[in-house]
Amino acid sequence: MNNIYGLTLKSALYSTELFPSGRTEWQDGWNACYEDICLRTQCMIKWIANLSEKNRKALLELLEERAINLEYGDSGVEVYVNMNDTWGYACADSEEVPVDELPKVLYAWKNYEGDGLTAWAALKTGYKPIEPLLTDKYYEAHTKIAAYKEPE
Repeated sequence: MNNIYGLTLKSALYSTELFPSGRTEWQDGWNACYEDICLRTQCMIKWIANLSEKNRKALLELLEERAINLEYGDSGVEVYVNMNDTWGYACADSEEVPVDELPKVLYAWKNYEGDGLTAWAALKTGYKPIEPLLTDKYYEAHTKIAAYKEPE
């Protein structure tokens, strides 16, 4: 895996009629946005390719399941779990997932789904979720994830 996807995407779009001559200000703004998307895509693909095999597999499976989010920001590639309405009502929040935690997050998701992600984040932060999230499944996930040992 390398920059081929990003470069191919860019080449394919430039070969279409999306970019006629006689540019407008709006089209130039769109081009800047498009160029930024291509750059971010290339950076994310390169970052993913450089992960260890176990972390890459965990990341891709979690992304496919839409259990985590991936974005490219000012500090580079960031992986995070959406934690909206977890620590408080009407509270927008997320928890960053360190790369070496990806297998544990995958275990949490595969075995306990949303309760597992909440338990993982609670263990990481030390925060307690709001009362409605404190289910039997959450407590089971919390116990199992706390004791999780990555397979050799």
